[in-house]
Amino acid sequence: MRGMSSNSGEGTRPIGPAAAACLLLALVLMPSPAWAYLDPGTGSIILQVLLGGVGGALVIGRLYWGRIKEFFSRKPPEVQPTADDDRPE
Repeated sequence: MRGMSSNSGEGTRPIGPAAAACLLLALVLMPSPAWAYLDPGTGSIILQVLLGGVGGALVIGRLYWGRIKEFFSRKPPEVQPTADDDRPE
């Protein structure tokens, strides 16, 4: 049957990350009008989410500060005790 083709995926390939990024950028830069109303309550919820995120990040940073500091600090090499160090004087 001429004119009817089965699309079984032949000749198609997935788009690459660069093409996906370009497509996403085009969708973000050319928005359509939403005709939406944002009341003051919406702004306060957005502000509350942002402040909660900052507060949560500060708490997590405070809890793990010792581990973070230990990870980035230099430790002097530990000296291994020898058999001579164990005898009493």
